[in-house]
Amino acid sequence: YFVKDLVKLPCLFYSVSMNFQADLKKLNKRQREAVEHIEGPVMVVAGPGTGKTQILTLRIANILQKTDTPPASVLALTFTESAAGEMRQRLLDIIGATAYQVSIKTIHGFCNEIIQEYPEQFPMIAGENNIADVEQLKIIRGLLETNRRRFARDLMSAISECKREGLLPKYVVENEELAHIYREYQRILEKSGQYDYDDM
Repeated sequence: YFVKDLVKLPCLFYSVSMNFQADLKKLNKRQREAVEHIEGPVMVVAGPGTGKTQILTLRIANILQKTDTPPASVLALTFTESAAGEMRQRLLDIIGATAYQVSIKTIHGFCNEIIQEYPEQFPMIAGENNIADVEQLKIIRGLLETNRRRFARDLMSAISECKREGLLPKYVVENEELAHIYREYQRILEKSGQYDYDDM
């Protein structure tokens, strides 16, 4: 088969490697339960460095091995690009090239794709392009008087908090400067066709 034909083949044509069994043996009872639970949702609550990425990767491999789920229908979300890369590599070690068919993305990357694909569903998003933190800071500094620019990061954090709380600029009444900067910042985003992480 050519590579393009392999993509069309059912899941029966790949198998989980010996790495899967070796990794499974390293898990504690609760971790193993999460990996072996293939029907419905599972919530794993654990701190940094406790093996959440490994559990998620093994669960994906297990689902692909034990069900007729096509790899292309699996979506795995992480917070960072490095975690997404690590998950992809671990999955490659376990199931081989089929891992490239599994969609592994960062949460903000996935959200950005959805917004770009279905813009009509997100009327509150200011525009078409996701703005980086550095650009946000530049806009806010540009809105401040020279002697006030050292407060740009604080204002950026405050605007971010307002957005997470669902507060539009007109509802920020306790701080006139914040309300003004927030309003002008949003106006600039709308004019330039941009939106930030918190809009997302």
